Parts: sequence; C-alpha cells; structure tokens
Amino acid sequence: MAIRELAYRLVDFAETVDPYGYSDAFESKEEAVTALSYSLENDREGIVEWLVSFVDEDDDTAIVKVIKSILDDIEKMGERRTA
Repeated sequence: MAIRELAYRLVDFAETVDPYGYSDAFESKEEAVTALSYSLENDREGIVEWLVSFVDEDDDTAIVKVIKSILDDIEKMGERRTA
C-alpha cells in the first residue's frame, strides 16, 4: 500500500473517531494527508501509539478492526523498507 493511500485511510479514521481533534489540527484534508504521509515516512511510532490508544479505550469492534487493519498496513510498509 502506498504511503499516501494509507495517509488517506488515517485521515478518514481521524475524522470519524476524533472529529474535533482532527479539525483543530488540520485546516483541510489535503493538509492532513500531507502531514500524515510525512509522519508515516519519518515517525511511524507516534501514529502507532495514537492508534493503540483508541484500541485501549474503545470497545467498538468495528473501530478496533479498522485500527488493526491500519496497523497491519503500517507494519507491512516497514517490512518492505527493511527488505
């Protein structure tokens, strides 16, 4: 999965689970995608910690499934870079 595609998934997730935090942090979807693309390339750990925080506090199985799917894609992206 391309970094930008994964960034769009993260933005969609953020808009859904934390709309106020999302709107406070970013002025536009494109700005969010650009920032998250950069973070995926340079600081994946921060994104992973943010996602895991939702798993720890949310019992909505649909949201947890989305988070686990995104985390799997982040892990695969890291594996491709080290291979």
